[in-house]
Amino acid sequence: MDKQCQDRCHRIGQTRDVHIYRLVSEHTIEANILRKASQKQMLDDVVIQEGEFTTDYFREKMTVRDAVGEDAELVNDGNAAANAAMDRLLGGGANGSESRNVGEVLELAEDKEDVAAAKAAEKEIQADDAD
Repeated sequence: MDKQCQDRCHRIGQTRDVHIYRLVSEHTIEANILRKASQKQMLDDVVIQEGEFTTDYFREKMTVRDAVGEDAELVNDGNAAANAAMDRLLGGGANGSESRNVGEVLELAEDKEDVAAAKAAEKEIQADDAD
């Protein structure tokens, strides 16, 4: 929502920095909205900004099959880049012992109920795969 406000200010001709102030009352729905906005911003930083996601990658592919096919080398490079971005975002070190995976980062960003639901869903998927 803040990004929309900032973009709108620039569209109407603002050339200086835009400061957005959020007035949030404690123990209201506004606090929940603010927390969700912060989670969304963190995921945007990790996935879009740090991941340098652009549509140019898809323009370079020749066919749809090439675009959706998984190349093991690209997947490994993507995982390494995502882990490095998460380490930078969370203030982790450069060595591998402090690297976090996507699940750990999402656990930090989500509510306790969401984490429990995600773990239950993961167990169900593993049970289905075992069958």
